[in-house]
Amino acid sequence: MHIENSAILEEEEKKTTKEDTFLHGFGLKNIQRAAEKYGGQYKRNYQNGVYMLSILIPIAEK
Repeated sequence: MHIENSAILEEEEKKTTKEDTFLHGFGLKNIQRAAEKYGGQYKRNYQNGVYMLSILIPIAEK
């Protein structure tokens, strides 16, 4: 799965532009844990105003 979204970030590691930052950013950690749990890979990147998230989870053959 590959998802792209336009974004304007002042700092590459900034997680949110919302005032209440306490509960923000947990979703990405959960996605990463789920991908790793099932032997997959997780990658995120920010480049030229585009935030990218890639998730690869292998499907076992029966």
